[in-house]
Amino acid sequence: MKSVLPKLFFGFSGISVCLAIIRLATNLSFAPTAPVAELNPTIAFEAVPAMEMMVPPPPPIALATWNLNNTNVPTTEAAGIDAANATFGSGVDDNIDYGDGCDGSSNGAYRTEDWTTSNSLSSTDYIEFCITATDPADIIEITSISFQYRSTSNSGDDGPTNMEVFYATSSTGFSDATQLGSDLSFSGNMGSCSTFNEALATPVTTYRFCFRAYGYDSEGSDGRLRFDNVVINGNIYPCTDNLAYWNLNESRSATTVATDVTASLATFGSGVQETSDAYPSDDVTNNGAYRGDNWTTAGTRNDDDYIEFCVSSTEKLTINQFSFMERRQENDEGPRVLEVRYSTEAAFANPTSLGTVNLPANDDWRTQLFTGLNIMATNATICFRIYGYDADSDGGDEAWRFDDVRICGNVMGWK
Repeated sequence: MKSVLPKLFFGFSGISVCLAIIRLATNLSFAPTAPVAELNPTIAFEAVPAMEMMVPPPPPIALATWNLNNTNVPTTEAAGIDAANATFGSGVDDNIDYGDGCDGSSNGAYRTEDWTTSNSLSSTDYIEFCITATDPADIIEITSISFQYRSTSNSGDDGPTNMEVFYATSSTGFSDATQLGSDLSFSGNMGSCSTFNEALATPVTTYRFCFRAYGYDSEGSDGRLRFDNVVINGNIYPCTDNLAYWNLNESRSATTVATDVTASLATFGSGVQETSDAYPSDDVTNNGAYRGDNWTTAGTRNDDDYIEFCVSSTEKLTINQFSFMERRQENDEGPRVLEVRYSTEAAFANPTSLGTVNLPANDDWRTQLFTGLNIMATNATICFRIYGYDADSDGGDEAWRFDDVRICGNVMGWK
């Protein structure tokens, strides 16, 4: 018979150990040296600055294309884009036809002859491509242009050997157009097509855009130049809802205002003077813009030198886009730098900057776009101020004009 003493000994020994641990625990002090505050956390929701909430821009898309296969009609148009038919200028032959395309297809390219024989461009010898936003409240951003071309001989005359490309955003035409890329030189009897593919150094924002390719230095009137596979790339930024719009045609009042929204008068800051001719012409009509002068010549922002636009609502406002047109005074006057800031607080407290823009030394009309915003406020007023500084002189004539100001977003009632 086996002894059970070892098992009994082990059992009693285990119980003894447990009792010893319990006695030890009761003799130890676990009291902290300082009382511990009761955990009762408070979660603070800090407002996120608008710049951190901005939506990154989408990748560029083909806004319009022209494959010119036996037609000058646009091949594709992005949603919200109206593209015009390709058009030759009045200086070239009106006997326009379709030659072999760059891919060898029959009638696959658009061509004409009678390009100037001068060694400089003629303002009437070009091909033009244009797009416009279907809704004037929407903004187009142009990032690049591409097309194929080929100069060929006809009846013993070589075609153009030089070309320049210009673009314009103003309805007044190409008098102040901007050249894209450098002058092109090529053979007047090319064996195959070449490609022009140029990105804009700074994307252009506008609601209409045209470019022209000017051919020149042709050997004779029968020389030909053809075009194929034209693409205008960029993005379109729809105005989801026009909360307020100021066309500034002889009035500082908002032209249209959304339901449940009120809009302020366009107002200059105390550092800016409304000019005696406060409503000069815009790029379409007379008396169609609002102008102020005496902008600071300092190289930094003066907080009194601005123009302000505000919207208010007792409902919830969300703003995703702010845009406007601006033009410096002739002779390179007016501010060289602009900055846009906004505030959702009274007396424009704690404003947030949307960034600065360096303005070129010309008097072209430009569309300035601040998009991807996510500014939200309920039962409040949201104001935007456009500041100008670094004006070119101190004579008090640093004029700057504004037009077509839009605040886009949506308004939501209480749920």
